[in-house]
Amino acid sequence: MENSEVDAQAALHWLPGGTGPPAHPRRLLASVPYTGGVSGSDLGYWLMWLLGLGLLGLCTAVTWWGLFGDRARGRRRCPRCWYDLSHTPGMTCPECGLTATGERSLHKTRRRWVPAGAAALVAALGSAWTIEQAQQGGWVSLLPTTLILGCLPMAGSADGGLISELTGRMASKQLTEGQWRALIGRSIKGDWRARPVTERWQEKYGVLLGRRRNVFPPELDLDSALLDLPAWVDVRIRRPWPKDTPLCLELAVRDWWPSGTSCRVQLTPKWNGAEPITVTRSPARRGARRFPIIINVPSALSPLRFDVSVQRRGPEPDASWEAVQRQTISVAIEVNGELADMLRPVRDEKLDQAVMDAFAHGVVKWTSGRSPVRVRFDHRPTLGIAFNDIAIGASIELLYDGAPARRLDIWWLAGEAAAGRRGVNWLVVHEDVPLLMQANETDGRWQMRVRGDPALALRSGPASRYWAGQFTIPLVVQSRNRPAPPRDWRLE
Repeated sequence: MENSEVDAQAALHWLPGGTGPPAHPRRLLASVPYTGGVSGSDLGYWLMWLLGLGLLGLCTAVTWWGLFGDRARGRRRCPRCWYDLSHTPGMTCPECGLTATGERSLHKTRRRWVPAGAAALVAALGSAWTIEQAQQGGWVSLLPTTLILGCLPMAGSADGGLISELTGRMASKQLTEGQWRALIGRSIKGDWRARPVTERWQEKYGVLLGRRRNVFPPELDLDSALLDLPAWVDVRIRRPWPKDTPLCLELAVRDWWPSGTSCRVQLTPKWNGAEPITVTRSPARRGARRFPIIINVPSALSPLRFDVSVQRRGPEPDASWEAVQRQTISVAIEVNGELADMLRPVRDEKLDQAVMDAFAHGVVKWTSGRSPVRVRFDHRPTLGIAFNDIAIGASIELLYDGAPARRLDIWWLAGEAAAGRRGVNWLVVHEDVPLLMQANETDGRWQMRVRGDPALALRSGPASRYWAGQFTIPLVVQSRNRPAPPRDWRLE
């Protein structure tokens, strides 16, 4: 799949230590009460369990009665017709004429094989059907929805059986209104193992409220309830970091607010001389990638502390920014060593070709909008096993007669281990929009120059080598007759 600068990546990681809004919003609990009871959609499950357990109990009782229900208990009985021989001398039955072979044979337990066998067969068939159903959909597929909702606090992540089954029933609209409300109430409150909006909460309840939001009935007014959930804010940095390179922090924000809600985050560093950093996330980029922030700090300062202020703005044209939470975040850093000691350069023809293939798609040019000319890339050619432990950090310049009209810094991890990750990140350093709007393939004056940079490669994560190549190719331009989509982040 081709990528471009408009693609985004989601990050789910909780950084403890912050303070924010209450974890149990009162307004939501009042508007979405938890309701219980047996629903119409659950009736089939309850009947199945009640009838199944009743039938199993009956079959067990009949089987036991047939095999052990008629014991001699000290009585002498004919082993053929079971006539009572307690008051009959000798070994011969006066009823059927059978002469027993010994006294022990007159004290046998009477076995009723037909009813016992029939009951055991019915129980076995019922058990086999239940096991077959459980193998197809898991044991949880046999549980009533109300019982699944009640067991949510004991569930694990979204990949577990309980939540997977619940999401399937949500998608097929099997829940009643009361069950929908119970689900919302439980998801917002979380449980003792998953408090909003910790990592555990995101893995369990955040998935239900995020990915499955479109299946909730509109009459429940889910969006109003979700406004009371705090946003999740995280700041990361690779450790250790070299002393001779400016720090690159990565800011991630995730929320569960109504669609179309914009988010603005202000980071105020808590050390002398530092300026506040304010970034705004587009309402269309809910799963936005991490935003890189380049800062200079005193070398001996650790951890870094930031006062975080989060604001939001609704989709209405006259909506204004509303402060919704404040917290403090600490980021532990380890600054030591030199960049040259952390990353070794790699020059390899196969790697050069893989990076060239990644940027062979050129740029896409829209008719208008913010950053209407953006680089297209596909980092998959660099994800082979031959490129393990290599970081790609590249400075990409769009040149017009040799002068840069745009510069984009981009970085990601290469190799097999990075194949399942969307770890590409970038930062626009310079762009001349009027000049970029003249970009074309025909006049021969436009080129793309790509150069490996160890300081950029360092930002991608743990690796001991980096791509140190460079190349210049003619610019490929794909035009699209519509405005550019919004960028995920904007630095104010």
